[in-house]
Amino acid sequence: MAAKAAPGPGGQGEEDGQGDDRCGIGSALEYCIEKDELFAIINGLPTLPEDIISLEGSLEKFCFITNKYQEQPHLLDPHLESMLSLLMQFGCSPTSRDVLRHQSFKYLYQLTKVRNHKYVVRLLSHEVADLEPALALLNSQKPTDHETWETRYILLLWLTIISLIPFDMKLFDGGPPSGDTGPKSGPRPIMERILDVGKTYLSVSDKSRDAAALLIAKFISRPDVRPLHLSSTVDWLHSSLQQSDDGANSASSSVVCGALATLAALYKHGRREDLLSYSESSLNSLEASQLLTSKNTLIRKLSIKLVQRIGLIVLPMRVCSWRYQRGNRSLMLNLGQESSVKSAPEVTSEAQLSVGSTTAEDDEEEEEFEVPELVEGVLETVVGTLSDRDTIVRWSAAKGVGRITARLPRGLGDEVVSFLLDLFSPTKSHAAWHGGCLALAELGRRGLLPPARLSEVVPLVVEALSYDQLWGTFSLGAHVRDAACYTCWSFARAYNPADIVSFVDEISSKLIVTTVFDREINCRRAASAAFQENVGRQGQFPNGIDIVTMADYFAVGNRQNAYLSLSAQIAQFENYRRPLIDACVNVKLCHWDPVIRDLSSRALHSLTPIDPHYMAEHVLPSIVERTAKSTILDCHGSLLAVGEICYALVKLGDSSSERKTLSEWISSNVIDQINDIIPNLKAGKMLKGVHAIESRMAACRLVENLSKASFPIRDESVLESWQWLIDDCVPYIDTTNAGVTDAALAALTPFMSHYYSQASVSQETKDSIVTRYCQELKSKLVFTRMGFSLALGALPTVMLRGKLMQVLSSLVAGTTIAECQFTEARRDAVKALGRFCLTAGFHDSSDPTEHLPTSTAVAMVFEACLVAMQDYTMDSRGDIGASVREASMQCLQDLILSLAANHPSSLTEPLMNSVISSLLQQSGEKIDRTRAVAGGVLGKLLHSSSPVVPSIAQRDELTEVLSESVCTNLNWASASDAFPYTVRLLSLTTYRRSVLIGLIVSVGGMTESLVKHSSGAFAKFLAKFAERQENLDLICEDILSIFTTYQKVDRVTIPLFKTLDMLLSTGCFEAITSDPENPFPGKLLAMCKTEISRCGDAKKLIDSISVFCGLLQFSQLRSSCLQQLTILLGHKYPRVRCLTADYLVVALVSYADVVMESMDHDGSAAMETGEEDDDAMTLLSVTSWDDPIDKIRPVRNQICKILRIPVPKLTGAKKPASATAAAAAAPSEARFDTYQDLVNRAGY
Repeated sequence: MAAKAAPGPGGQGEEDGQGDDRCGIGSALEYCIEKDELFAIINGLPTLPEDIISLEGSLEKFCFITNKYQEQPHLLDPHLESMLSLLMQFGCSPTSRDVLRHQSFKYLYQLTKVRNHKYVVRLLSHEVADLEPALALLNSQKPTDHETWETRYILLLWLTIISLIPFDMKLFDGGPPSGDTGPKSGPRPIMERILDVGKTYLSVSDKSRDAAALLIAKFISRPDVRPLHLSSTVDWLHSSLQQSDDGANSASSSVVCGALATLAALYKHGRREDLLSYSESSLNSLEASQLLTSKNTLIRKLSIKLVQRIGLIVLPMRVCSWRYQRGNRSLMLNLGQESSVKSAPEVTSEAQLSVGSTTAEDDEEEEEFEVPELVEGVLETVVGTLSDRDTIVRWSAAKGVGRITARLPRGLGDEVVSFLLDLFSPTKSHAAWHGGCLALAELGRRGLLPPARLSEVVPLVVEALSYDQLWGTFSLGAHVRDAACYTCWSFARAYNPADIVSFVDEISSKLIVTTVFDREINCRRAASAAFQENVGRQGQFPNGIDIVTMADYFAVGNRQNAYLSLSAQIAQFENYRRPLIDACVNVKLCHWDPVIRDLSSRALHSLTPIDPHYMAEHVLPSIVERTAKSTILDCHGSLLAVGEICYALVKLGDSSSERKTLSEWISSNVIDQINDIIPNLKAGKMLKGVHAIESRMAACRLVENLSKASFPIRDESVLESWQWLIDDCVPYIDTTNAGVTDAALAALTPFMSHYYSQASVSQETKDSIVTRYCQELKSKLVFTRMGFSLALGALPTVMLRGKLMQVLSSLVAGTTIAECQFTEARRDAVKALGRFCLTAGFHDSSDPTEHLPTSTAVAMVFEACLVAMQDYTMDSRGDIGASVREASMQCLQDLILSLAANHPSSLTEPLMNSVISSLLQQSGEKIDRTRAVAGGVLGKLLHSSSPVVPSIAQRDELTEVLSESVCTNLNWASASDAFPYTVRLLSLTTYRRSVLIGLIVSVGGMTESLVKHSSGAFAKFLAKFAERQENLDLICEDILSIFTTYQKVDRVTIPLFKTLDMLLSTGCFEAITSDPENPFPGKLLAMCKTEISRCGDAKKLIDSISVFCGLLQFSQLRSSCLQQLTILLGHKYPRVRCLTADYLVVALVSYADVVMESMDHDGSAAMETGEEDDDAMTLLSVTSWDDPIDKIRPVRNQICKILRIPVPKLTGAKKPASATAAAAAAPSEARFDTYQDLVNRAGY
């Protein structure tokens, strides 16, 4: 329930004198701008196609338009009656098709949903002539058809308004009026027919049940129907309540829900005199069926609704004389009277006169009025239900409390308030607090909560604004805080400013704290709305307009913005400064959510410059004491806050005219306590155990901030404890959270920069630390390697003096697979290498102690990075080497830009060619993330203006394809966007081979979208580029070169087979088919045969089949290709044999001259080639190629004879020396002939 929203339906009801047609104020729309479009949709219904796509599309469009007016439904009113008339005409016409009828009623339901059925139903036709057609149309419906429930719902609503026509119902039966008696004959009476229809739909589970309940309740309340059917209907409803089986049967639950809804509606719309005699029996029946304790939420809600309606029937209709007379309801007048608050005593007296003073007649009326005993039980039930486990039940009970209290005498009304206040006990559940807040809000806005009670109520509501109860791994309380905001919102609308003036500071400060610091977005927005309402209605909140402008609906939506920005802005106002700081320190720093504790500490950093003395003298000492507590909630938040406040105090001294050191801001006693924090944590074992992650991260953050603040360390033992903490956290083993290592690395640089630059620290100490870090790179633990690699990269200059080449060598070794088998460790070594080089810097001097020697170091670093760019390590997670390649690209970018600015001569053309080629290869590969990184780095190197990167070959051609605007806007991670630009780079001679490698991997990839876009772009470019024979020859040479380089490397050769299949099938090599002297086809065939020789990988064999079939188009290779294909026809894997046969049939059809040319080559043509061709395809088609290999090979040999090619023979097979050896070898061969072997090798 959003506090900004107005109270829901039933919150005040007809008893408050407010209708149901209230509309919002200040909305954006002024009239229905889509009127013509709505009428066009409605008028187009008769011609609408009956397919489901057209029907749903039209309905969706209608709903989309009308839903815009849910907050301003009155804008539809000028056109609503005309729309209803058209839709009812289409829906009720006897000639309408069923599809048109049901579609019309769907539109009608949408209008009732937007404008409220109470308003819409009054606009429907309700003449005498409509009764029989409506009843007949309703009887023709199927109650169980779940697709047409809107039709039944609207018809029942229509029948509800028709049944209220002011004529005796017996006149429709042709009999005497209700008062007469006489013989009955003919069809069933109309009364019974209407009641039967209503009872039928009370047992359904859709929304028709609500309309049926309303129909029965209003119909039997008619004067002519009441004497005949009221008693029997109530008895039938009471008996229906006994069918409850506590939710075990959905059908019985629907019946019970329908009966409860009908009884509640009957007690709401019926006359008190007629229903008073049934109230006790209804209550007894409800208690006997135990529906108030049902497991079904809806049953409990309807039950409590019925209970409160029974209570209202028992109590006489009256407005209590003690009701609080609310103040001015005009927002404009309230704001205009803001300056007249000084006259509060007079206003208070007037208000007290209207509330507390009554006339003698009122007192006499109060004394004469006797509350029935039944009401006490009703009140007890309703108040008890405020603690129900479901919100909708509590909300219904809260409204019931308000309705019933409005009819009670002052004494009982005061007792109700006391009962509600008892719900706000620490021993009560969160549900009781929530229900109590809702009930207080209802009493307040109805004027039933006297101002004299505010002194008791406001503290409880303020406490509820911060209610948060830890429950296991989560907390309960967000709904309580939201309801408390709603209570504050309702109080703003209920009371005169003078009545609430004494609580302004308490409410305003607590609402601001909730607005800024609450964890949940709905609570922050609810508090903001309540604050805004109080500013507008009361006009007394300090700096209200300024704060409302800052903390609007959208500003509080972002939690980080609320904590770090809004808090500092609002704290500029003195009234809210200390409440914000105190709430942050006392509540949020020990919050159960570590994210809130972290944000709170950072918020204190932002608040420190606003009130530094209060922070240094009061807040900081109290927080330091809490760091020694054993609970992680207190310890973690306090550790974070101590460092943030100290650092903020130092920054304040540096930026302001009042320059102070940290020792001048805080006392020596506090400094000593801060010095003892890390040693105490170590001694108390707070850095071990289940909460070690949070405490270690907080301790490292503390060291980081204290180092930045130049905190005065007491002695060397403190320095050693801080160094121990960092060294222990750098290699922290945590597979799910790298936060500990990151926090330690963040602390390492400022810690060593400040404390190890002092003269008291010897060079030997610093050298020993660096040497130890380098030695840790040889550890057998992956996390140790990872952590200390990054630590070497984070070392400041003061630690690297004299150790530059040692660190460089260690990091370079850590990037190689030979020295490090852990992919993550190699990735971090590459990252550290780049950061280390930027920290150390390059210099041409011969002294390697201060800077890295440019020539030697650049060669080592670039070689390591280029080798890392070829890291394609695979494991069960996939291509894990991608992270190493991405780190290498980022490292190269930083180093090249740095060298281009300081040492451009070191960037030689061969070096830059290797870098750009590697980047272009990665920009065309299959992983989206890697492609995006490569494209981003490439764009920065090409278009960097300060400095300009030198020695890039074919720079103009590169920038023509990858212009600055393209590099800025191109989404490299999208295959459809990236590959049209990547393929254009094939025209660049220097980089063609590298680009082609990346494209081959992508074209032969596994992802459908990747293959589609990469192959499409490649084929389209090649079709144009290969129009010149020399260009096609260059592509062919590069393909052969790549095949030669990556022979037996499945990562490239398997995608290469798929790429070749695509190129052969699309005719890209058509120009070569007419040139029998071209060596490309022969070389390609030889490489393909070499690639699959002695291959047991079924996937590679299957991919090669289509390549051999495609090579049949080259006349000089047809015999060799057929021989290779027939070899695969006799392969031990059935799947390979089956696919080979299928592809070969297609090839024989596509290349019909295969048999003829092979026979002509042999010089023997004893039979007609067409017959032999048919024989071969017949054998290929009818043979079951997954039969045992012994049955398959004779058929294969026969096909070889038909095609005039040599029969394949087994070569290199050693005969077993004995029968025993043969028997031993047989199971092994059989094992490799099975499907299981194929499945295992294929990786399925």
